[in-house]
This record gives sequence, C-alpha cells and structure tokens, in this order.
Amino acid sequence: MKRIDLYSGFEGEREVFWWEKTVTDEVICEVEMWNGYFDSIMELIPFNPTSHPDSFIYKYHTTPFEDTIKECPRLQEFYDQLVEVEAAIPSVALNAYNVIKDICNSAILNGNRVFYLYD
Repeated sequence: MKRIDLYSGFEGEREVFWWEKTVTDEVICEVEMWNGYFDSIMELIPFNPTSHPDSFIYKYHTTPFEDTIKECPRLQEFYDQLVEVEAAIPSVALNAYNVIKDICNSAILNGNRVFYLYD
C-alpha cells in the first residue's frame, strides 16, 4: 500500500483522508491531507445548485461533511471537474491537487473506488 502524507506540520487542524480501494476493499493508496489544501481546491470547482444532488461538488457545498468514511460519488464527473480547474490551482495546493486527481484517475482506469473522510 502506498501512503502519502500531506498533513505533517498541520497537526491539530482538520484533515481529509483519501483511499483508493479495489472492489475487494484492498487499500491501494492512502492519503492524509490538511483540509486547507482540500478546501482551496474544492472552492475552485464551480457550484451549480442544479447539479446532480449525488455529485461530489454538490454534496461539498450543501451537506456538512461528517466524520464518516464515504465513497466518492460520480467519480468520473468529479475527476473531470478537477481537470477543468487545473490551471487555477494555487502553487501551495498543487501537490495535493495532483494526488487527488491521480487517485481518481487510477481508480477509474483500474475499476477501483475512492473513499474519503473529512475529519
């Protein structure tokens, strides 16, 4: 299993975990990241109140994130939205952006799933 730490130095602040898992729940990659990176990326993806209510960006803007592991819904759509905002990603969040994008892409290409926990 690959583990990526983008949280060290931010101990005591909120964090987001990401996992790529196979259909048999084998963890391929685990990421621990500072929520500031995550939020700065998500704020760049345009929110449309008429978006599909199951989309990740819709849930991000309308539903409080719980301390519960959830599967990333509509993964291809979320990946496409990430790709669309690539040029606008601030340099401080670029590594975190690439990690999220790469996990989503890997899961799509390999028939895996992506899970997250906003803690």
